[in-house]
Amino acid sequence: MTTTTDLKYDIIVAHQYPDFGIGHEGKLPWSIKPDMRRFREITTTAPPGRKNAVVMGRKTYESLPKPLPDRYNVVLTRDSRESDSKVTYSTWQSLEQTLARLDPHRVFIIGGAEIYRLAMEQLPIQRMYITEVFNAGGVAVPCDIHFPKYDPLTLGNSQKDPLMVDQVSDFHYDQTSGLHYRYVTYSTFTGQLGPMRYINPEQQYLGIMTDILTKGIERGDRTGTGTISLFSTTQRYNLQHGFPLSTTKRMFFRAIFEELALYISGKTDNHILQEKNIHIWDGNTSREFLDKRGLTHYPEGDMGETYGFNFRHYGGEYVNCIKDYPEEYGYDQIANLVHLLRTDPTSRRLIINLWNPATQHKAALPACLMMYQFYVNPHAKTLSCQIYLRSSDYFLANSWNACTGALLTHMLCNLEGIDLVPGELIVQTGDTHLYKTHLSQVNENLSRQPYLPCQLVISNPNNGSESSEKRKSLSDFKFEDMKLIGYRAHPNIPAPMAV
Repeated sequence: MTTTTDLKYDIIVAHQYPDFGIGHEGKLPWSIKPDMRRFREITTTAPPGRKNAVVMGRKTYESLPKPLPDRYNVVLTRDSRESDSKVTYSTWQSLEQTLARLDPHRVFIIGGAEIYRLAMEQLPIQRMYITEVFNAGGVAVPCDIHFPKYDPLTLGNSQKDPLMVDQVSDFHYDQTSGLHYRYVTYSTFTGQLGPMRYINPEQQYLGIMTDILTKGIERGDRTGTGTISLFSTTQRYNLQHGFPLSTTKRMFFRAIFEELALYISGKTDNHILQEKNIHIWDGNTSREFLDKRGLTHYPEGDMGETYGFNFRHYGGEYVNCIKDYPEEYGYDQIANLVHLLRTDPTSRRLIINLWNPATQHKAALPACLMMYQFYVNPHAKTLSCQIYLRSSDYFLANSWNACTGALLTHMLCNLEGIDLVPGELIVQTGDTHLYKTHLSQVNENLSRQPYLPCQLVISNPNNGSESSEKRKSLSDFKFEDMKLIGYRAHPNIPAPMAV
């Protein structure tokens, strides 16, 4: 089909991710009432005296209980059929002429799979209204009809102007279906639609990376590798909009969780991570590294007096990772934080401090992420978190540390006695640097466009659905409870860690 007029088309669809399912046995595979209301609102909004057209295939039309009111119902068939006051029949080849006679305000393609495919391949699509549907339980809703698979970064056909993200909603949860969903609108930006309104939050991370390359200064460092460095940067992430897991390189989310869980346990033994096939601390706890730090009395794998110990035993006398420290040994900062959130949520002392100047010599690697501060908005009932990194290995560790702060915030909101939802994550960095051995990887990273952010859902361990049962303590969370929905990412970019 070749178009000869200036008529523009919009696509509207709700599809599952990641299989792009849209139907099962001739029916919708779910019933999400807010999405159905949105569909009606979008497809019926028109100036007084005008109507929009909804274009569909015959099977889609037959699945409807009746023609859609207040819209021109255009049904595509291969055989000739007589139109009436409620339905206009047309072939794909004559669609443009049919629409010209109806003179609709806007034209919406509403299914099914073959009509969507033809529209995406042959029509000048101006907007795509997508409802992305996710099952946090990990099991896809059965579908036998699928929307054409697409890459959000390369949407558009042979038309001059590509489709780009215009608007993105927060993630929503539908209790009736047990499904999560969000609305994404893609638009062409030709001037008539105005400037792009959505800015991907990951652009902050990429922008700072570019600033380090272009404005940073060369500095020596303890590893002898050499860095390009800036001092003081800030990133802000709305955790209702998404989880700050990098999409321009795939990240090892299980390792992020297990490292934090180790800290929460108060342990400092890298062998616990190694047994889970996580090796992020191997370089900084090897026999050679510990000896170089003057920690010859520590067993190999000992992290020393750092994250885990200072989370749960701050100020206590550190011996080694083998010693079993009693609960009331030192000061338990996690217990204090949870107590304040439950009893005095507007306290200005919601702080975890991992930096003890008097005992830095006892740490294999003194904490880089050295402080958390939390803030409760009692009106919106949100919990925000600000983390401070004294030293940020920007390419390898900055997004990792951001996710650690976001993850801890989500977990705190899922504790008994804490009636809050995640608010904002603020990432403050001091010495913000790129190692010179990472520059080729940095340039590859900067050549990539980010996908939309995913979201973290903490599920009920009994049935996999969104949790209504809160945990008693942070140690009750397991990795199996953590569900990432909507995570798309470019391949990982390996890089050596400077030790």
